[in-house]
Amino acid sequence: MATLCYNMSMNQYFPASEETIQLLQQIQALLDQLDPEAEPQALIVPGSPQPRGIIIVFPGSFNPPTIAHLALLQQAREFARQQALADGKGNQTVLLYAALSKHIVDKERVERPLLLDRVMLLHTVLQRHLPDAGVMLFNRGLYVEQAEAVRNSFPEVATTKPTIRAIYPYTSFRSCLSQYFLDSHPPASG
Repeated sequence: MATLCYNMSMNQYFPASEETIQLLQQIQALLDQLDPEAEPQALIVPGSPQPRGIIIVFPGSFNPPTIAHLALLQQAREFARQQALADGKGNQTVLLYAALSKHIVDKERVERPLLLDRVMLLHTVLQRHLPDAGVMLFNRGLYVEQAEAVRNSFPEVATTKPTIRAIYPYTSFRSCLSQYFLDSHPPASG
């Protein structure tokens, strides 16, 4: 067991395995590659499945990841599986990714926890509760740019003509729990 110095200015140390330290270094290296000024780009956190087939991208800040996030991710995957069956593509794999952006849009500036911390926590939560899900990182925050990044970053996905679905958290929440909304507007579809 190694000791990791987390914050030099606060002189905080905690025990960490060599694997944890390596994963933190790998994730930080990926985050360092993401330039918000570059063309849209997507990267996969180590341990995540390689994109193929039907892809669900669930963007969010995950600050922190919650039980509600997990429920929405599970519901999104089930919805995509049902749609694949209805479209005659029931034999295709449905891959689910929680997505974080290095550059966020219309959000408060998040000082703590660091993006590295949120990615690591999200990765750990998904490994424990949704082990076949992955974490995707983007350099841009707009959904259309994220879809472009998936197509550009994973050409093997583009050649198989995948279904790429961006799940908008609030829309999904309303769709999943529409019986709890008493207003006259039906849940948005998407």
